[in-house]
Amino acid sequence: MNATYQTMSQETIDFAKYLPLIDLAERLLYFSRRKTSNNMILCPFHEEKSGSMNINASGNFFKCHGCGANGKGSISFMIQYLWGTNAKEDKSKFIPAIEAICETMNHPIIYEDAPSTDQNHSKSSKTKPTPRTFTPSTSKPQVLPKDMKHIKKANQLLLKHTQLSPAHFTHLTQIRKLTKETIVAKGYRSFPEKPSHFAKEMAKELPTLEGIPGFYQATPKKGDKYWTLRGSAGFLIPVRNEHMEITGFQYRLDKPRYKITCLDPNGKEHKLLSAQLNYETMELCIKWSGEPSFSVPIKEACEIPVSSNGKNIGMVKVKPMNKYLWLASTDLEKGTPATASYHIALPTSFQKEKKSPIGVKRVGITEGPLKGDIAAEILNIPFSCTPGLSNWKVCVEGALALNADEYVIYLDSDALMQKKIDYTTGEILNEIGMAIEGIAKALVQAGKKVFLAAWDQSEGKGIDDILLAGRSAKIFPIN
Repeated sequence: MNATYQTMSQETIDFAKYLPLIDLAERLLYFSRRKTSNNMILCPFHEEKSGSMNINASGNFFKCHGCGANGKGSISFMIQYLWGTNAKEDKSKFIPAIEAICETMNHPIIYEDAPSTDQNHSKSSKTKPTPRTFTPSTSKPQVLPKDMKHIKKANQLLLKHTQLSPAHFTHLTQIRKLTKETIVAKGYRSFPEKPSHFAKEMAKELPTLEGIPGFYQATPKKGDKYWTLRGSAGFLIPVRNEHMEITGFQYRLDKPRYKITCLDPNGKEHKLLSAQLNYETMELCIKWSGEPSFSVPIKEACEIPVSSNGKNIGMVKVKPMNKYLWLASTDLEKGTPATASYHIALPTSFQKEKKSPIGVKRVGITEGPLKGDIAAEILNIPFSCTPGLSNWKVCVEGALALNADEYVIYLDSDALMQKKIDYTTGEILNEIGMAIEGIAKALVQAGKKVFLAAWDQSEGKGIDDILLAGRSAKIFPIN
């Protein structure tokens, strides 16, 4: 008799396996990478005052010259970062580490159903490779289809017990140009100021908070464990399916972390120039030889020229890191990962008229639920939004669920130019360009008419930027 188990997809495993270690370490430890291969930083595995940990970008390995911690690749680093250097060879940490990597890098985790076979059959099937399987630990329950009713109820309760702050309402109306009616219909909410109090209210109406992405059990220094919600100040964006049921949440951080790079006039790492950002005041202190020189307020990505006696002596580049995260609690006690899901963005006009998005003439495709919500309102067509470009197959699933006649791909204007390196083979991968090709091929094979939208990148990166600026994209037929 065959049984069905949840397995982590090879695509998810490969993402963690081939993720450059320097990208993961930079996100976890908040340092600015050097342009050279060696990056000396404070070791996260022992206390020290001067950096002895080397993150080697070209070799994709790490080694501490103080405590001896070492390893190769992102998975090895995450295992030791979460469970200590003694867990380096612990194979049971492999899958939880991949989950933690995906959550840290805001990369959705895909699970697939894989049939298991009895012992006799498995012996006769040695020539056929089977999918990697695992049994989720009791402290991190996997989100199985049978749990979705419980999760959907929790998602509705989350809306019931949270509100949208005036600041976030102002952002959505003035910056995103959404109407009050649309904001209410979409169900945007602010992340609760007191997550543990919020979890307590949720627990009154649910049999358990275990198995709901974002919730976990915290352990205080004194007293009993308690449930709380993982996250930071920001606003929550409901992710919905074609039936408008909430399947998960993303949230946009109010104060994302910033990457700061100091360069000399030749574009190389500066030896004397440095900068430090105060995340409370958002003031960037620029230093020369370690001594404060001047400060500037930071609101967005910028380049700050530094001069002395009228002569250019360097440049400080400030770039925000990922602003959008999934509501998830993968690596925490009794925490649960977010499951990759497409988002169907429905125009408010459809909701007012109680019009179904299934069977419409045209559907748009883009990345990110908020971007899709904005584009759907302005273009008045439904959108299927991918949770991440490397998970474009999920987006196609949502798009085909709408069974439209035509599909227009509205991915960001730089989508064809981004590259990644496979540190195992050294091969340069056009991962995001491949996503556009993959989406188009899948839709054409399904017998759909497919178009590609394009615009001048100088006018805006995403379709939401273009539309909010009062401009439009050019549409080109693919088949």
